[in-house]
Amino acid sequence: MRRVSLLTLLLLVVCCVFCITVTGCSNLPAAAPQNPTPGVYYSLWGLNQAPRMTPGDPYKIPNDPGLVGYVQTAWNGKGATIATVMTLKPTIAGAEYITATVADPYSVSDVDPPAIRLFIELPHDHFLDPDMRWWCTANKFDILADGTFSVSCPLDWRLWTDVDGQHIENLDPANMTPAQIAAAQDEFEAQALSQSLYGGWTFGGQDFAGHGISCTGDNVCTFTLDSFTVE
Repeated sequence: MRRVSLLTLLLLVVCCVFCITVTGCSNLPAAAPQNPTPGVYYSLWGLNQAPRMTPGDPYKIPNDPGLVGYVQTAWNGKGATIATVMTLKPTIAGAEYITATVADPYSVSDVDPPAIRLFIELPHDHFLDPDMRWWCTANKFDILADGTFSVSCPLDWRLWTDVDGQHIENLDPANMTPAQIAAAQDEFEAQALSQSLYGGWTFGGQDFAGHGISCTGDNVCTFTLDSFTVE
């Protein structure tokens, strides 16, 4: 794991000051349970959101100023390879009223259209180490219409980036040999996949992966989890 970046530390200081001076620390998002129950989908990093998402049941996206940012379930990627694919299949209703522009109590607003990104999280994530959360930024899915969709991403390190938007060990696949690319995959599997505690997805906009989405006004917006697989 590399050292914490100056940008990450600066963002933490800003969030702490905002918490103390504006919102009060009681508004900080709930940390992910460290002993998650398999099959339970935890709804985290939000405001006024339901704490669980049940497969097959329409999940109501909170109305502004509420929001939902993360949905995650117990998953460990030990044994996963570059051929393993993470897939989310949801049904979305009320898409025209879903927005990522509502500022939550612990971060800043985002830019529409709202989006979904697959992600994994390691245990004991303290929001300091950028390597504790990884997103498939290559296959971002924009929420543009109602319907049933499929969002997939192979566990190929070249498709995944950390909190700072960097690949494993800050590597650039464009300037690497095949042998170096294979070695980087080994590092990604050892440092991220095999250490993971959660798999899931986050809601955000075009600039931030998980700052959340809301349903505008008194409209009704729902997200139904049809399936989530890693195989």
